[in-house]
Amino acid sequence: MLYLGADVILACRNMQRANEARNSLAAKYPQSSVSVMALDIADFSSIDAFVERIRRDAIDIDVFVNNAGVFHQPGKKTKDGFDRVIGTNYMACII
Repeated sequence: MLYLGADVILACRNMQRANEARNSLAAKYPQSSVSVMALDIADFSSIDAFVERIRRDAIDIDVFVNNAGVFHQPGKKTKDGFDRVIGTNYMACII
């Protein structure tokens, strides 16, 4: 694979799985630059902390790929009290 010099940030809710993914990518692509940051898009305080870190560290983001989403979780709520499907799939994406 051609290394193009991108710095990739895995913004993930589960840091253990994020670190496992980072380690797997680093093993497969040793020249890559992959880091992890905590982000739970179903939690506005997590979104705020993520954005603050991006601003504080002056990280330029050229592309953001959102691969989060949930489906049919009746009665489940986000930390902020929204229906989990609405809070995860829609509310977090418009912030």
